Amino acid sequence: MADAIVRLTFDPRAVGMTFHLTTPTDELPTAGDVLAFARRWAREHLGVRLPSPVFLPIGLRLGGRTVRLLRPYFRERRRFRRDHADEVLGPTVPGWYDYLPTLLEHATARGFLHRSDRTVHEQVLFRLASRRLRVRFVDVDANGGRTPRSAPEVRREIEAAVVALRAMGVGVGTRVAIVGSNSTRYLVVDVAVGLVGGVSVPLYATTPPEDLDDVLRRSRSELLFVGAPAVMERLDELATRVPIVSFCRAEHPVGRDVISWTSFLRSGPANGGDAEVPMFAPVGPDDLATIRYTSGTTGPPKGVAFTHAQLRWMAETLASLVPWGIRTRPNRYLSFLPMSHVVEGILGTYSPYDLPAPVEVTFLEDFRRVAVTLPAVRPTVFFSVPRLYQKVWEGVGRSRIGARYQRMRAGSLRRILRPALRRAILRRAGLDRCAQLLVGSAAVDEQLLRSFHELGVEIHEAYGLTEAPIVALNRLGRNRIGSCGELLPETQVRVADDGELEVRGPQVMAGYVDEDEQPFRDGWLQTGDLGHVSADGRVVIDGRKKDLLKTAYGKYLQPSKIEAMLRRIPGVSEAMVVGEGRPFCAALLWVEGTGDAGTVDAAVTEMNRQLSHPEQVKRWIVLPNDLSIEGGELTANLKLRRHEVEARFHGEIERLYEEQPTAPTGAAIGAGARS
Repeated sequence: MADAIVRLTFDPRAVGMTFHLTTPTDELPTAGDVLAFARRWAREHLGVRLPSPVFLPIGLRLGGRTVRLLRPYFRERRRFRRDHADEVLGPTVPGWYDYLPTLLEHATARGFLHRSDRTVHEQVLFRLASRRLRVRFVDVDANGGRTPRSAPEVRREIEAAVVALRAMGVGVGTRVAIVGSNSTRYLVVDVAVGLVGGVSVPLYATTPPEDLDDVLRRSRSELLFVGAPAVMERLDELATRVPIVSFCRAEHPVGRDVISWTSFLRSGPANGGDAEVPMFAPVGPDDLATIRYTSGTTGPPKGVAFTHAQLRWMAETLASLVPWGIRTRPNRYLSFLPMSHVVEGILGTYSPYDLPAPVEVTFLEDFRRVAVTLPAVRPTVFFSVPRLYQKVWEGVGRSRIGARYQRMRAGSLRRILRPALRRAILRRAGLDRCAQLLVGSAAVDEQLLRSFHELGVEIHEAYGLTEAPIVALNRLGRNRIGSCGELLPETQVRVADDGELEVRGPQVMAGYVDEDEQPFRDGWLQTGDLGHVSADGRVVIDGRKKDLLKTAYGKYLQPSKIEAMLRRIPGVSEAMVVGEGRPFCAALLWVEGTGDAGTVDAAVTEMNRQLSHPEQVKRWIVLPNDLSIEGGELTANLKLRRHEVEARFHGEIERLYEEQPTAPTGAAIGAGARS
């Protein structure tokens, strides 16, 4: 049809004519034809067996508003003539059976018209009122206590928060900072800010007061919501003077003046707020919706701006990527990564409410309890950073059957053990009901994915960055280890001359807030990642452009590749390779507990045999693992802050390059061949 419209627009013969771009009446399918085709297609492509339809005469006096509205259309005897279309375009019309598969594929990807013009915040409120597609919540506190919460209860809190925010003068464009642990209260704050037209500025709960001050100032936030006791205890260290509202579970704020959660929810009517005001966001699709700050692994955090249209596209698209058979059944989701994290902020805060099925969302206050919480939740789809999957695999080696399996060589006995071991691993981890396991947000060890794959467990790698949260994803049934999968709909990737990936699509940020330099070239986002696109259209990441090391001999190396191999060593929790401007590569290795330096030494020596000479780690130091988010060495999604780590361990790094290195107390230095 689009092609016909273009041709008619530029064809002089079409002037003054009317055209019906329809299939000739005698070539149209019956309703039975279409439904029979759709049932076959669903069985072949979705694995779904649709029930057989029952046809009733339209003349029957059936009840229902829909039937009454449609009845006049069925009574018409109108025929749309194609005389003009055949004269100008020719009589050829594609058969309906040729284009129906394309329509069905598009419809299933888009949720069969489940999309709307609502903002993500309006969609949350809409779903909380649904009786057919019910939503339930569970809050899990830092001690493991579970508090179920109903959709009507959470909806009432959102409405009360909206009235309170309006009474405080928060409106279109007002920037509101949110720092706290995952909870339904966090959801309430985020949605309420969006419904009044405000701009949310989510921050990590581990942000130190001086950094919090800096972001509050740079983001020009006029109100601060705090839902983390650790932040609450240090409020007196903030120089920025903005109103503060607590959404902590404890209703006893300390230090400077703080509005408690209960007082905040009651403040709307008390200050003249109107509870009867419609709950519609007074914004347009291109208005600013949120500012998400980068994790700061390579420099000061930058504010990444997203519009309402972008949030809606990402929420709807992620929901539509869930396999059809899964998204139409009751879904469970565990929100444990910080909700300020850009992907978790979409997966846990917005996307579930676009699923055409009942949903239960569990918010975990302390993400360190994820291992004990997963078996209680047993999520349907699970997204995590690589470290959690690494811990699951380490747990395999600690069991008797798992340790035996890992020591075995390939053979029939190893194959016999796989099904029982797979069931045990997934059940113990709480992932036995999970239809799709996703990993992202940091580099993942390919060998780890292959180890799970050999066992029959597929982990699907995804690719994105704060500036473009989801770019590519390995789909269910089409997983390709070593790649980040296929591009999302409406997304394009190109490779620059220097190997840097550049992205264009609806999920790409509007830009950095208040920054002169923007990472765009001709409208394409410069990701900073090196990579390529495989022959079958899959995105492959080769490393970070800024992470390249250049040794004193002029050799460029990719440390992330070597670090992934080092983290594969049993007992090694984290690794960092150094060597910029140095004669050889060295490494800092952090182990759990006391560790076994001898075992690590042997493993590093074996690893070096798999690397080119310049890549080999010539010296390494084994350190007890005391890296933490609170200490500033790790980001909230557990990535190393390289600058902070290099500063803290400057002495240890210098010792690695001494002629006769001496190990600091509590550490051990190993050395390989340096020739």
